[in-house]
Amino acid sequence: FGKPQLFSLYIAAFFYLLDYFVNHRWSEWSGKNVNLSYLLFIALFLFVPFRALFDNYFSLQLSATIDRYLPFLIFGIIGVIGYVKKIRLEYVAWVMQIVSVIIILRVLYELHKLGIPFIGVEEWLKEYNHYMHHTINSHMVVNMYLNFLLIVSIYVMLHSNISKGLRVITFLGIFPAVWLLLISDGRAGIIGFILSIFVLFTYYLIRKSKWHIFLFIAMYGLIVLGVIGSKDKFYDATMSNNPRLHIWKVCVDMIKERPVWGYGICSARKEFVER
Repeated sequence: FGKPQLFSLYIAAFFYLLDYFVNHRWSEWSGKNVNLSYLLFIALFLFVPFRALFDNYFSLQLSATIDRYLPFLIFGIIGVIGYVKKIRLEYVAWVMQIVSVIIILRVLYELHKLGIPFIGVEEWLKEYNHYMHHTINSHMVVNMYLNFLLIVSIYVMLHSNISKGLRVITFLGIFPAVWLLLISDGRAGIIGFILSIFVLFTYYLIRKSKWHIFLFIAMYGLIVLGVIGSKDKFYDATMSNNPRLHIWKVCVDMIKERPVWGYGICSARKEFVER
């Protein structure tokens, strides 16, 4: 979350809760309908300040971590009080799809403004990803947003009571997000995209007895192999000189040393940097 997103989230949460109490919606609440996932959201947020009580070192990392986890508390409270029924996921999907188009146009405008010529697909994509990072956000944040967009959009297409025309529009709206994921420099975003589609296909193959999906899985597998084979970063990730291998090794060693209580939010960062 950036500052604009957090500010928007706080405003929305304030008016959600204001409406809940002013219009006496609490009178309709029943604990029997509380979903466990919303309680886990709240518990995940509360774990941060609770764990800080046992930390031997304090820094600004604690407040930054609380800021990052605060949305879990907000969504958890809204879910527990039963107000998620007021959220129309189709509108969420459409707004997110519009934002994905805006992201593409914004970076294209930046490239055009700087006068960067089209000097070849590979070189142009490198420039595109470079200015994506500087004008929008890091590829990790953008790719996480795009994967969430795909999940919400697919859910809307399968479960929302919208017309066939709107389903087609929703389906077409996911293509800008897919394109951004495929050209991204990040590996995690592409892997997340691949796993999301695989889980979807598997669900309909097993639970819904949609065995014709098997053909799509075969085609999907070929696409996955093509995407991974064309990504140099998947090959680079296995190289012994990749700095991330050392980062992962340090993290694994720290987990082995203190698998239960860990080092604490602030102390863990300090310990990691020192190593």
